[in-house]
Amino acid sequence: MDGQVIASPHYYHHAQRVFEVVDRLRGKAQQLFDAANVLRKHQADESLPFGERSRAAILIEEANELAKEHLDLADRLIRDH
Repeated sequence: MDGQVIASPHYYHHAQRVFEVVDRLRGKAQQLFDAANVLRKHQADESLPFGERSRAAILIEEANELAKEHLDLADRLIRDH
């Protein structure tokens, strides 16, 4: 980007908005990773019924996948803007 584009208030505001969205996506991804860690405790708790532990395993995988998608989107937003 040339200096004139960066200095433009319009592009500055746009870039600021992109980074706000990126920060939110990263925050949501961290929340999903944290939830997956909590679910790992349920998965490992042998006092819980097998079905509940099995469901925890599925939710762990889904949370991790969704978190990674959030991070991929954040990376694409930064790269494209």
